[in-house]
Amino acid sequence: MRLPRRAFALLVLLTLVSAASLQAAPQQDPAQPTADITIDGSAAGTAVNPRLLGTNLPSWLGSWRTENATFINRTTAAGVTMIRVPGGSWSNYYDWSNCEQNNVCPWDWGVLKPTDFINFSQATGAELMYTVNHNGTAKEAAALVAFFNGSVNDNTVIGVDIRGKNWGTVAQWAQLRSAHGNAAPHPITYWEIGNEIYGGISGTDCSGWGWEEVWTCDGREYVNGIGSGATRHEGYLEFRSEMKRIDPAIQVGAVGVAPQDSWSNWGNEVIEEAGDVMDFFTSSTSTPTLRRPAPTRTHWRSRKPAGTGFGPIMMRRWRSTLTAVPSPWPSPNTTSSLCKSRTTANG
Repeated sequence: MRLPRRAFALLVLLTLVSAASLQAAPQQDPAQPTADITIDGSAAGTAVNPRLLGTNLPSWLGSWRTENATFINRTTAAGVTMIRVPGGSWSNYYDWSNCEQNNVCPWDWGVLKPTDFINFSQATGAELMYTVNHNGTAKEAAALVAFFNGSVNDNTVIGVDIRGKNWGTVAQWAQLRSAHGNAAPHPITYWEIGNEIYGGISGTDCSGWGWEEVWTCDGREYVNGIGSGATRHEGYLEFRSEMKRIDPAIQVGAVGVAPQDSWSNWGNEVIEEAGDVMDFFTSSTSTPTLRRPAPTRTHWRSRKPAGTGFGPIMMRRWRSTLTAVPSPWPSPNTTSSLCKSRTTANG
């Protein structure tokens, strides 16, 4: 029997609507638990540590940014409370003393010096957190504490390090800070020894996808050090001891990882070796970011194999697999509408 044309059209329409409804219906996974969340807007709430609103300030940004009034105002308007310096992987080979004293810094485009970090911290009101060069020495790190935290009248001897360099006294480094424009100490409370050491390029337990230029990827070696004499690599415990000798009030963190048993059991090893004395345990966990429509500029980013986690870009490590991708940052003459509205809202 043939259906009238109108009836046939109606049948087709009903069939399509039914199919679309079935396709659009949410599929419930019986294995996934469900929960109801109730928010009491009248409750007093629970205070959170304001240091959670922190960010990184890599030294390669340059003073032309950190001295820019707009950059300073937007940092303040964003509510940033803590700034981690001198910048991720750069921390593991940033020669702070040569940069501060002789203006010989990594690369040559106006890299930020320790004095620049102090000035930006004062301009924004954000607290500094410093990641110490783990490839350096414990007494070098102690001199760095003296630079930021020390008094110009403190004659405490820092002394000669394992490589034969004499780091003088606390007063010498405090006087250098004063000579560069900051007479009063600018104390840093929170310090960490090295950046993502478990992701090293070479050394014990290092993987084939490392990115950090360090001497070990073994948690126990990181804490206790290896070798002897001038060839020794000092560990977290030695760094912490020398740094706290200059300022006992500081907190010195050890590099952690999540989960703790990843990267050759790194986290568990660090806790076992240093857990009785370490002041805190850090974890570098990268989070997704929203990307704005890209301008025509491009920057270079390495194509890292999936499943290896995210690490800082080391161009010399993956030079052969570099590919041009659209830049996520606005051009110098482009104003972000988000930044504009946020700045306006905060005066």
